[in-house]
Amino acid sequence: MRVALLSLLLMSLLMVACGDSGGGGGDTPPAPDKAVKAATIADEIAASPDQMDAILKKHGMTMEEFKALIFEVTEDEALSEAYEAARKVKTPE
Repeated sequence: MRVALLSLLLMSLLMVACGDSGGGGGDTPPAPDKAVKAATIADEIAASPDQMDAILKKHGMTMEEFKALIFEVTEDEALSEAYEAARKVKTPE
């Protein structure tokens, strides 16, 4: 019994250390998916800025949630690189 409990504890610690909450999905996409989602929404808004509210709604986000997502992406170098790679509509530098 003790071995099984210890094994379960070690697996849980490894999952946390590797960034896996064990939830099997949920509403929070994995990190690279966050960058792709942000890029996709940004491209759609860039193509049709007058449809911004509808685009955000289609992606199940509010403006505040989208701002938070963009802020999170810009604060992380790997996410920023993934975001730039995923953008179809390139922003001027």
